[in-house]
Amino acid sequence: MTRTRERNETDRFGKRAWLRHVVVVCIGAVAIATIDATAAIAQPKPVPPQRWVRQVCSGWSKYADVDTAAFASVDGVLSGLQAGDLKPKKALERLIRSQEKRVDGISDVVLAVQNSGTPSTTSGADIRRAYLDTVKQYRSVETQQLGEYQKLAPSAPDELRLAVQGAEGRRSDRIDTIGYDPLEQLKSSSELAPAIDGAAACGDVAEWIDLSGLSDYRVGQCLKLNGNATLHSFELRDTEEVACTEPHPLEVFVQTQFPNPAGDPYPGDAALQAFAENQCTGGAFADYVGRDFDSSSLDAHSLYPDDQGWKANNRELLCILSPTNGEPTTGSARASGR
Repeated sequence: MTRTRERNETDRFGKRAWLRHVVVVCIGAVAIATIDATAAIAQPKPVPPQRWVRQVCSGWSKYADVDTAAFASVDGVLSGLQAGDLKPKKALERLIRSQEKRVDGISDVVLAVQNSGTPSTTSGADIRRAYLDTVKQYRSVETQQLGEYQKLAPSAPDELRLAVQGAEGRRSDRIDTIGYDPLEQLKSSSELAPAIDGAAACGDVAEWIDLSGLSDYRVGQCLKLNGNATLHSFELRDTEEVACTEPHPLEVFVQTQFPNPAGDPYPGDAALQAFAENQCTGGAFADYVGRDFDSSSLDAHSLYPDDQGWKANNRELLCILSPTNGEPTTGSARASGR
């Protein structure tokens, strides 16, 4: 419509005025339509909490498959570059292609939340609105990551490998600021938490978090145990971060990776346990606590992937401290000499 007015600039005043009138009417119609559409979006249909949670978790469950494949692709690219089996140009093509799938996948999660209605709970509309904003933050992370890959140049293999590792590290940091568990925000609702516990798709999401090795925890964080978990038998999902000034039985002191590259066959629990024991009771223990393991009043636990997690390219190892008497303690064990 603007171009039409420019072409008729020499026409008589009356014709130009008519064109302006048309423009105003058209813009007004568009504005009305937009307001009506926004109103429709702003008033989603109330649905039972169980149904809403099921739809949200279904979206995340589908994304989990995409994300797992993307992780495998990144690991394959890094291994290929290091071994010299993959040319930098092909490596970049693979990275961009897998990251595009990640962006498409997380965009589908956004749509799943948008189209799932509003949970019929206390403040359901506020919960939906806040959660939708959070999911869009995850999408922004993946979009930004795609942009980083698209800007990389097919340089020397070692240089490209370092650039990719740097990009992946920044992605991890960005996700860390939002939270590695995409359902954590919803679990804070007493009305949605039981629905999350009872939905199979939400269980798939929890398994994905465990398999991916994307734990929320870092060295120095103190943890408590939830449910029926004990110091003799617990998984990462059984723990929750607390301030170290509060009573707690656990404290993370090592977070590292098994050196085995992606695609390596599962070495067996005995081999992983031997590596974990060396990491968790050796020099890292003494450096953190200020006393060697054998003379310490603290015990060490290790968390590492099982065969299924290994196949999903999870290589994470966590070493966690606890008092040998099993009683909760207050304060950090770092440099405590205990």
